[in-house]
Amino acid sequence: QRQGTKSGAKGNRDSSSPSSGLVKHNRLQKEMQEFISSPPDNCKLKINGNIRNWEVTLTGVKGTVYEGEVYKLKMVFPKDYPAKPPSVYFLKPCPKHVHVYTNGDICLNFLGRDWRPTMTGQMLAVSILSMLSSAKEKRMPQE
Repeated sequence: QRQGTKSGAKGNRDSSSPSSGLVKHNRLQKEMQEFISSPPDNCKLKINGNIRNWEVTLTGVKGTVYEGEVYKLKMVFPKDYPAKPPSVYFLKPCPKHVHVYTNGDICLNFLGRDWRPTMTGQMLAVSILSMLSSAKEKRMPQE
């Protein structure tokens, strides 16, 4: 289990009706289209055939310690999204940051206990880019 990023939904069955599953799929479809048509600065979304698996490219913001550096985030949306958060982690190479472990796991409360169903994949990408942008130095967490 990815530390600090999993929703804890593993093994849970979606007991909702088929129509609510369609609504959830439509929400993810809408989020994806919004992200692609109006991407936030320094963020780019790529989908490889499965709408539940996103790859987000983040480019370090000018004037920050990560300026021009490119990192990839993986977002895996569970069947019960948005009730449960997606699993979000960096693909290697990971940025050196106090909230990013060497395996790519990201330690942020809103990826777990502080998740709210009103949050979106795009909001997560922007928040993680902001986390990188606010760093004053590149430093690994104490694991």
